[in-house]
Amino acid sequence: VSGISSVWNAGGTGDETILYLDTDSIELDRTLTPSKEVTAFSTSGAEIAWSVVSGDDIVKAEKTLTGAKISAIGTGSAVIAVTSGNAEKRINVKVVHGTADSDIEFVSSGIASGDWYVTDDGITGVQAAGDGFILSSERGDDFVYVARVGFTGAAAAVVFRADADMSDYLIANYDNNGKVVKLWSPRGEIARADADLDPSDVVFKITAQGKHVKVDVNNRTFIDVMLSDGEPTDGLFGLNVCAGRAAFGTVALVLSEYSYSDNGALTVRGEIAQTITALYNATLGNIEVARELYTVNGRTLTLSREYFVSLDKVGTYSFKAVGERTSFMFDVKVTSLPKVSPADMTLEYGSNAVVYIGGASVQTVTLNGKTLDADGYYVRNGMLTVLASGLVAGDNTLAVSDLFEITITVKAAHETTVRVPVKESNGASYTGIVVGVTVAAVAVVAAGVAVLLILLNKKKHIFGKGKGKAPDEENVVDEENVAKTEDTENGGNN
Repeated sequence: VSGISSVWNAGGTGDETILYLDTDSIELDRTLTPSKEVTAFSTSGAEIAWSVVSGDDIVKAEKTLTGAKISAIGTGSAVIAVTSGNAEKRINVKVVHGTADSDIEFVSSGIASGDWYVTDDGITGVQAAGDGFILSSERGDDFVYVARVGFTGAAAAVVFRADADMSDYLIANYDNNGKVVKLWSPRGEIARADADLDPSDVVFKITAQGKHVKVDVNNRTFIDVMLSDGEPTDGLFGLNVCAGRAAFGTVALVLSEYSYSDNGALTVRGEIAQTITALYNATLGNIEVARELYTVNGRTLTLSREYFVSLDKVGTYSFKAVGERTSFMFDVKVTSLPKVSPADMTLEYGSNAVVYIGGASVQTVTLNGKTLDADGYYVRNGMLTVLASGLVAGDNTLAVSDLFEITITVKAAHETTVRVPVKESNGASYTGIVVGVTVAAVAVVAAGVAVLLILLNKKKHIFGKGKGKAPDEENVVDEENVAKTEDTENGGNN
């Protein structure tokens, strides 16, 4: 060191130039740290030149009084040459870029110490020794604060209820060296618990309600305390890395209350991106929500419109989402239920009309302009059933309260001819014809030929006047008797 100092004091005598830079590598991003200053000194006093020798679309270099400002203009790698006299040095520059999965905004002005970037891995802090902090401009008092971090080095932490100058704060960390989870403030350690965790994937969950603070890590409660007087009750949110590199892949402020009053789906933001293995409605006795009624994409859980249609009434419902890494609760205040909108339908003659109405309240049911009484319909398990006896062939108009109106088209009964072979006891044979029955009745007739034969044998005068004589022409069975036969075969229900 003394030798270098004497050269500096000598003003760089001689032809040889020694060039000093305070770094030979730089990491930048496009969000939190888009530029850095590099300090340079030449022993000869010769001018120092800066040039981008590769990656001129990635970075630019601007001279300053003490060196140069290196700024990111793209993403990738670049090399900057620094020359003075006969000396040359090079700086390797890496510009990273990513999107932060964060409900809290972090900006460069919030960096208190260390280097912070937004990378593909999340909000990333680097500090070779000691603590690196970044604070947001958002404050909170009571909240659920979640951060998922992977780190190398000594420790990583979440900061909450902090002052902008870090004169006061609460910090919950996982110390990988000491294998311990701790909660502390400037006044000292508040609580600790032994833990042996994988530092590559740690999920912090801070639940703060007044003086009550709970610290969960990886879905397990390690600290649950009441704060002493003098500890902060509100403040800024932040992140921390200690003697290492930490990437916070998710930073979330989890809402515990939602409101539903429209006619669409409801979007809920979960704690971290994970698979939701089950969703329960705790208000309805922990009944599990059918998988087809919600979707999960990353941190987003979407309850479909059809789910809210299925509810019986408005009110506040509590839900529990069970994930592969964490579980979380949320309440939904439902102030109005969406109206059902069933489609028109076409039915076979004699069929009941069954319409899905979910949890809608049915006050009146009108069919073809006539209000039905309780004998004409019923509601069960979210389904409205209109009995076939009230429907006519062709188009029927069904109106349910002020909820909806649809058209129910009933196919007309089909005329069908059935040839029934008949043999008299004396051996004479001929054919009876059945006309004007429905398709359903044809099946009944075909299945009941034996019964028809018995009846026809008893009433053989229908087919001809002479006993044992076949008629000259095929005779038509009287429709009234056919109807009676159908009624007998169907138990008198048609």
